[in-house]
Amino acid sequence: MTQQVSGKGSRMNRARYRAAHITACALLVGLIGVGVAPASAQVTAIPMSGNPNGVAVNPLTNRAYVTCGNGANVTVVDTVSHTVVAVIPVNAAPVGVAVATGTNTVYVSHNSPGGGVTVIDGLTNSVATWIGTGGSYESDLALNTATNRLYVPNEGSQTVSVIDTATNTVVKTITGPFNHPSFAAVNPNTGRIYVTNYYSASVTVIDGASNTVLHTVGVGAGPRGVAVNPTTNRIYVANYDAGSTSVLDGATDTVVKTVTSPSGGGLWELAVDEIANRVYETSVKATAVTVFDTISDTIVRTIDVGIPVIYVNFGVAVDPMTHKVYVTSSSANTLSIFDGDAAVLSANAGDDASLVSDLYGFAAFNRTGSTSGGIGPYTYEWQDNGVPIASTQTLNVSLSVGYHALTFTVTDSQMHTASDTAQISVALPTIAGPPGPKGDKGDQGIQGIQGIQGLQGDKGDKGDQGVQGPTGDKGDKGDQGIQGIQGLQGDKGDTGATGATGAQGPIGPQGPPPPWPVGTVLLLTPGSTAPAGFVRVGSYTQPVRGAGPATVMTIEVWRRQ
Repeated sequence: MTQQVSGKGSRMNRARYRAAHITACALLVGLIGVGVAPASAQVTAIPMSGNPNGVAVNPLTNRAYVTCGNGANVTVVDTVSHTVVAVIPVNAAPVGVAVATGTNTVYVSHNSPGGGVTVIDGLTNSVATWIGTGGSYESDLALNTATNRLYVPNEGSQTVSVIDTATNTVVKTITGPFNHPSFAAVNPNTGRIYVTNYYSASVTVIDGASNTVLHTVGVGAGPRGVAVNPTTNRIYVANYDAGSTSVLDGATDTVVKTVTSPSGGGLWELAVDEIANRVYETSVKATAVTVFDTISDTIVRTIDVGIPVIYVNFGVAVDPMTHKVYVTSSSANTLSIFDGDAAVLSANAGDDASLVSDLYGFAAFNRTGSTSGGIGPYTYEWQDNGVPIASTQTLNVSLSVGYHALTFTVTDSQMHTASDTAQISVALPTIAGPPGPKGDKGDQGIQGIQGIQGLQGDKGDKGDQGVQGPTGDKGDKGDQGIQGIQGLQGDKGDTGATGATGAQGPIGPQGPPPPWPVGTVLLLTPGSTAPAGFVRVGSYTQPVRGAGPATVMTIEVWRRQ
């Protein structure tokens, strides 16, 4: 469905406030300055000429279209650079303007005796066609892109023209009870069209399906501008003479509230920011724009657009994407731009996180929540799993072991709230948690390296040599002749005794202790000496049961650094 973004303008009653400038509506070089509104909104006023009246914005193309009542032109402004990109000549007295964003088509009404609507191609910035309505002095127009219907009040001829935008032809002229119909607005959700009647202090309600009048609703004196918030089905009517704003309930088409304007009268036109729940209202008797909250239907502030008091405001439009507000001043020849209230109030609690506690099971946590939108001043609240724990924007807290849903809630001055939750988990350190049940017996430790073998002892002395046995007796000399028999050999002497064994050498020193890897954990009883490099990191108690009554043993936890 094509989105409609419409800004409006109108001829003043009997041209009471129109200046007699007959010039082209072209942007002059430079800015006339920056004004600061009471609510600290920065306003940029762009000088123009030709008495700008109506204004409409196409958020998809970043273009604003301004009609110039005495310039017979439509000026196209780049909403990013605030420069003119085209000046399009049109028929006399252009006033109202509406944009169909889906087709990039611009529709312009003319406050002249001949009436009619100019159709502009937003892509080429050129006139595409002219639609004769048969009416006169067309102050405004309203577009329903859901049905391709354009509704044009003819203030001079007391009718409303219905145009088929697909064929650019008039399909019906509604003649129901009108009394100087001035402005029109459409609720695309209900298909109803609301037309103000200046001289009868009323609003005529039209059924868009049959294009017939349903009924007429009484409002304040001299109604001019009208705007619809489709989300809340509220209709807002600017009562020029009464100096008030009538609020209608679209479900019953009855007035549910009347709000007195701080400007004191001269209310002219309205624009709705549906997303931000804001209505902006201009007055030809004040230099400030009035801002309504559409939830409470109350005035939340006024914004001075920075023009001299002798000048007045006319048309107003809102960019639904950037929430910038565009206001024309016919007498001051300016287009003022300022930031409207941001979209829906939002809160940000930050990213989820995982923390590690200390030995006692707590982790320090610091977080500052952020917010955008709404209207200050703000109030804040932090909750931990639904329990309030702080009323400041910054949270400083110690979180216990477990899971924590930290919800950050912000409330603005209009009692709008927004919340966001960050999930924070806290886990025990590797060895610092509370003692658990006794674990299974650990594996046997690595055996230490064997010490170096001692040196070998000295070799023992050699034993003494045994004593030689005695020599046998010499035999008698035998007779010569037969040689005598040789005497027997003497017996061999006994073997000497074995020498004593040498003394064993001393045992070598013991090898170094086995190495302990970093992170090794030892469990020792109190008073035990831990190896070098171990640091005591905690202790716990362990019940011990034997034959007698149960006792409690204290175990110390040592860790290799």
